[in-house]
Amino acid sequence: TEQHKEAQDSKNVKTYRVARDLYRRYLGAFPDSNDSYQFRFFLAEILYELKEFKDAAAEYSIIAKKEGGKFRKDAAYSTILSWQKVYTAEITGVIEKVGEKIVEGKRGKSKGALKKLQKIEVVREGKTYEREELTPTEVELATACDYFVEVAPEDEGVVKVKFQSAQLYYKHNQFDEASVRFGEIIERWPDDELGRTAADLVVRSYNVRKDWKQLNHYARKFRENKKLMGDKKFAKDIQEYVEGASFQEIVTIFEKQESKEEVAKRWVAYAEEFPKTKFSMLAVFNSIGKYRDINKLEAVMKYSKVILKDYKGFKLTKEEIKKSQDPSKLREITMYSLAKTYESLAEFEKA
Repeated sequence: TEQHKEAQDSKNVKTYRVARDLYRRYLGAFPDSNDSYQFRFFLAEILYELKEFKDAAAEYSIIAKKEGGKFRKDAAYSTILSWQKVYTAEITGVIEKVGEKIVEGKRGKSKGALKKLQKIEVVREGKTYEREELTPTEVELATACDYFVEVAPEDEGVVKVKFQSAQLYYKHNQFDEASVRFGEIIERWPDDELGRTAADLVVRSYNVRKDWKQLNHYARKFRENKKLMGDKKFAKDIQEYVEGASFQEIVTIFEKQESKEEVAKRWVAYAEEFPKTKFSMLAVFNSIGKYRDINKLEAVMKYSKVILKDYKGFKLTKEEIKKSQDPSKLREITMYSLAKTYESLAEFEKA
């Protein structure tokens, strides 16, 4: 401790190294002494100042895991900062070096702010996103972030820490793992800007991969969150995700798994739930085809009349038609189909 104090006063690198070695010798000889916990923290602080960040992270991690330890929270946060330094060196190729004198930075006891979050590349339709593995350093950094959330759940910076953990998985296209972490942010901090950012990243990730079941699940879940829906544009986007995913889920999943009658009922239910979406008229139209296939002509006539009456003035923009169907063509096909149905039933006047 005398060497440590002298090092702090002189800022001399050699003295810091002497203090480092003495702490290590002490901890090697007396790992369970009354002073070992505090000395290990001092050792971690010195390692950080000497820019031996991997070793510092290992020591901070041990300190952070001691239940009731007075340095637990500071050590948990400093573990993150240490792994950030290692990670930054790996992705930039620039390794921090110790100068002639130590310049103590803010960390540990005097917690500094997290570095600016790495910008996330927003996933886009048309691109393929293959799952990648995190590097060992990224795994350590993500684990440290997750652990800090456990140790200091009420800390003012904890949402940023959790977001950093999630974005490491998102960056490597491990969207399910990222969604679990983003989901926690959304539930616990819906008022925070990162909460809405997290929700947007989750639905985008499932949308580009055409995972309609998960997209439908999360979009509906977010829609129930009043604080998230406080932003009108975001609320509108989420509603469109619900409508689109619900439609595609019937097309890609239920069409293959269920009977034609069950699918027909799903199409009718869709139109009833979303009477004004660009897919609602098409949903009713699809139900007619299913009922015709199983020769349920009463249902065919019933929903054909819905198309011709309830959707008589239904219109879509050119952009909406690209994603759905031209309402005028659907009405024309329905009118002809209904006429043929009446003809087959010998109701020639109606035909």
